[in-house]
Formats: sequence, C-alpha cells, structure tokens
Amino acid sequence: MITNENAKELPWNMPVITGFPQYANVLAITGQLCGAELWLLSHCVQLQVNKGSYTMLNLDYSVGDMLNTVYRCPYLSIEVFDIAEFTGDVEKMVEKIIYYIDQGKYIYMPVDWFYIPAYQCYGENHVSHDMLILGYDKEKEEFSIADFFGNFQYQKATCKYEELISACNKDDAYKLPCILKKVLILKPCEQVVPFDIRTVKSLFEDYLEGNNSNRRFLPVCQYIDFLDEECFAFGLNVYEPLMGYLEDAVQKGSSVALRSYAVLYDHKVLLSKVCSYMADKGYLQSGGEILTQVEMVRKQCLIVRNLLIKYNLAGDTALLKRCIHMLEDIRKSEEILFTKILDNITAKPVLYRFQEEKCAESLALFVGEDRQTLGNWIGKYGSGGYDIFLEEEMGDQISIMYHNFIYKKWSNDWSEITDLYVRRKKGDKAFAACKHFRKDAYIDILIRDGLQYVLSIYVLAWWEYERRFCIRLVDGDNGKPLCSHEVVASNEGLYVSFLVSGHVRLEFENRSREIGVISGVFFQEISDL
Repeated sequence: MITNENAKELPWNMPVITGFPQYANVLAITGQLCGAELWLLSHCVQLQVNKGSYTMLNLDYSVGDMLNTVYRCPYLSIEVFDIAEFTGDVEKMVEKIIYYIDQGKYIYMPVDWFYIPAYQCYGENHVSHDMLILGYDKEKEEFSIADFFGNFQYQKATCKYEELISACNKDDAYKLPCILKKVLILKPCEQVVPFDIRTVKSLFEDYLEGNNSNRRFLPVCQYIDFLDEECFAFGLNVYEPLMGYLEDAVQKGSSVALRSYAVLYDHKVLLSKVCSYMADKGYLQSGGEILTQVEMVRKQCLIVRNLLIKYNLAGDTALLKRCIHMLEDIRKSEEILFTKILDNITAKPVLYRFQEEKCAESLALFVGEDRQTLGNWIGKYGSGGYDIFLEEEMGDQISIMYHNFIYKKWSNDWSEITDLYVRRKKGDKAFAACKHFRKDAYIDILIRDGLQYVLSIYVLAWWEYERRFCIRLVDGDNGKPLCSHEVVASNEGLYVSFLVSGHVRLEFENRSREIGVISGVFFQEISDL
C-alpha cells in the first residue's frame, strides 16, 4: 500500500481469474486476506455458456447472478449508491472518492471508456464498463484504476480526475449497457469462512452431469434467464458450443473472440488450485495422480488459447481445426478426471503422505503448559509456522486440517493481555477469536520434512467459564495412541505443548458443559528452542 500526504494506493493483487471484472476485482482486493481467494475459487467450479447462436459466445462461471460473487463475498463489506447519487455533484465527486480511499475502501463503478486513455477503445467507441478505483495522487491529479486496459488484459493504470468525471457524466454515459448498475464501495474485512466440501462436491457433480448450478446460488435476481437450461449449456456440455463456434469461424474465415477460451484456461488454473487445496487438506485422496491429470488439461487449454491468438494473426484455418480436435480431447479427459475426483472426495478429511515423501515416524510427547506468555506469542512461539485463524503462516513442510470446528470472532481490537496479537498491516494488533467444538473434533497434522517440532495449542478461556477437555494424540496413519493431556482453563490464556513428528492426529473430547475452544496453533523447530 502506497501512502503519503498527497497520495495513497490501496493493496491490489494480480488475480487468478482475469476473464471478467466481477471476479478479477474481488480477488484483486481480497488477495491480501487469508482464505479469501479459496472462497471465490471454490464457487467457480462450474461453467456455463450460451447456446443456439454463434454470433456471440460468452463462457462464464455458473454462480447465480453475474455479480453474485461481489454482493455475497463474506470478505467484503459493501455500501451501494445509485449512480446519479454518487456522480451528480461533479465538484464533490473527486473529493468523495479520495474520502473513501482514505478509509481503506475501493470504488467499483461503471464508466464510459471513451473518455479514459488507458482503454484500447479510447476516443473511438462509447462503451460502459465496470472499473475499480484504488488510489489517488493529488499532485498529479490522477486516480489509480484497474480494469481490462490496452490489449484487454486485466491490469492497473491511471487516469486524470477530469477524465473520470467525463467518463461518469458525459452524454448519458450510464444509459449504456453494463452489468454493474450501481456504484459499490468495497472494503476488505477480516473473516474466516470454512471450506465447504459439500458445496464443492455438488459443483463437481453438476459439471460432470451438465446441471445448472445457478440454482445453488438462489435467489437469482438480475439474470433470470440463467435458470433456463434451454438457453445455456453447463459443465462438460460447454464444449459443444465452444467447438461449434470455431467450426462456424472455419466456414466463414472470420476472426475469433478470445475471451471464452481465456476463461476456459483460467478455469483450469483455478481447478488446479482447488484440487491442490483439497489434496493438501485431506479432502481428496489420490491427490498426486489427480493433480497430474489436471495439469495436463491445463496445458492443453493453454495451447488452445495460444493457437487461437495465432490464428487471429495468421488466418490459417488449420489452426482452428486443430483446436476443435483438442477441445474434443479435453472434454473426454475431463469426463474421466471429474469422475475420478468425485470418487476420491471425502467429507471427513484425512491427510496422507505422498509416495515420494519419507516422513519421520509418528511421534507425540506431552511437553508442558505455559500460563505466563498469554497473547504476546511473537518471538516465543510460531517460528516454524502458525495458524491463528485470521492470520496463517505455514510453509510447505507442514499440512494442518481441522474437522468439526466452528470459527467465532469476538473482537478485532481488544486490549486484554490474553488476546492474541496479529502482525498484519500496521504493526501488532490484538484480537479475540477461537475455533470451538462439542464432540468428534480433530486436528490432523502431517509434518513432511522429517523433523521434530514443538506443537503448541493456545486456549483462550474468558471470564468464569471453565474449559475442560482432553486432547488425545494418535498416529495419523494407523490410529495407535501416542499420548494425551487434559486441559483445564478458566479466565486465562494457556499454551499446551507437545513434541511431534510425522503424521499425528489430535482428537478432542469435551468434558464440561461449556464448548471447547482453541485460539491458535503454533509450531517451533527444536533448533529454535
């Protein structure tokens, strides 16, 4: 984030999905937040495309309304303004935008790209498009903006104050067609949203069977036709219109609109990310083999996209015919791949060792309790990795997975000495939160580098509520008991530490009327003690 007296630019991350602004902008904003990318990617498993006409092809994700992932993103707080309300007073519009950016808020609004030089069609065509404003520079009198500029690639650029004013107010610009009908003020908010394996599995089933996944994201308010199976093809069925569009181009010798094939490639990139996460967290067995197959499909889609770019330059229809054959092969490969994914998904995850890994023998020994450090863990715990639910720093050497825990946050800015510190953004800040459980909860931990670590669990027990539960550590491969310890805490912060290696599962048994709670998991290498 760039900040001085006269300029400020909010954080912006290059997103995984770059085919449409409604996904790209959300990921660009929330990329700074733990878990936010995964929330969006796990919603974008299913594809849809219009059928019946090859004059326009629009491959997209089946997520309900086209702005569903913006309005319903749990990692964004949203203020909504009518366009006329926000842009009506031209003299105050620049002042208003600067005010919101100073509050850490992004402005997402439609503009006429005729007036903004960063757009490829600047000065040529009047087209309304949704653009993100993320910064300002008072000395240069310009805004930092993000959209599909230049060669229609999602990126950052700048525009002058007066250019934005013209793009918002000239000649009924907002009467031009645009998906975004409002001005949205977006602010990223710290949140923990659990990975919903059941929804993700249902989307994989929809993809394989060609079902309409928009029905899973009701209500659909703006685009009711998305519920009409006669108008759209879904999942594996999108390949027929994608191939038909290219066959039509072969006959006509016309150029090809590339966006749908770029979206197809983006989809395979995010499919790889979602499958990698599921494999790492134990939701997907045979993960190594499946990821290899996903990577093969991703490379094929990349080749198709690049061949179409080459075709538009060279006009050789042999390239189109090759792409048609490749798309048919991709469809067949995906039918096998998605069937295998569904056969290997489990709602009760268990981590597993990859064949090439030589992990240490599973070991667990109770080390002791610490009632003195309280929330100020930095410098004492977590040198080998930590997860405090709003902030995670775990390397590839350790995989950790929670089952039957529910996240709860009490406050972001408490001053109690038991509250855990986080190190994000501007210095240290304390917060109070936990994952709580009643029964059948466990944490599965797989240490992949063959080393021993001290594993510490922080229990934040507020006020008079007594937290009493037993932690049993067992071998994650065969369930053999390794050690156990009973935790008793009331009105305090308590670290419970174990020496662990290999694959260890921590099974929690609640022994009081109150729910069991943990507020952080920390790892230290033996050499750091």
